[in-house]
Amino acid sequence: MITFDADSGLFRIDTERTSYICAVAGGYLAHVYYGRRLQSTGVDYLVHSLVTRKYPEDCPGEKGSFADEFPFEYPAAGLGDNRQCALAAHDDTGAIAIELKYDSHRIYNGKPVLEGLPASFGKPEETHTLEIVIADSKHGITVVLTYSVFGGSDAIAKSVTVTNTGSAKLFIDSCLSSSITVADGDRDVLRLPGSWSRERQ
Repeated sequence: MITFDADSGLFRIDTERTSYICAVAGGYLAHVYYGRRLQSTGVDYLVHSLVTRKYPEDCPGEKGSFADEFPFEYPAAGLGDNRQCALAAHDDTGAIAIELKYDSHRIYNGKPVLEGLPASFGKPEETHTLEIVIADSKHGITVVLTYSVFGGSDAIAKSVTVTNTGSAKLFIDSCLSSSITVADGDRDVLRLPGSWSRERQ
């Protein structure tokens, strides 16, 4: 099930056993939570605990330190966030600072086809999709984040589409489908390393 709360700006994706939450905060898309399914519907307090610094519109001189702390749902290079970014690009003059802000979203039944790529699928009535559009209006970059969930499964299929809507040429240096900020804590991390033709079975 996928829901959006317009009052809090909170997107919530619930599978049978997990919850994935992101939210619009200060005009940016924030990663809020991914883990065991939350039973409570009143989780908007999580959005207000995201950052201790003011948003850039309230204090423009603090944009760098804000970006280094804010848990971006889809972090981009050059803005001051020194963690691993999901999107980096350059133009003819060199690397650019990409500032992705929330633009729009839609929720619908079914899952879009990924042309030319392998993809998961499900019955349209049992599959739900959230598309969130974030954009950098200065450089003409539009990013569509797509999340699909399937009935009877905890899987969340994620994909990203990047479009150059500006007039200048852009060159993509890095483009990942996901980048999740994980809070400090005591946990086990399971990795399945591999490469083309040597995937982990």
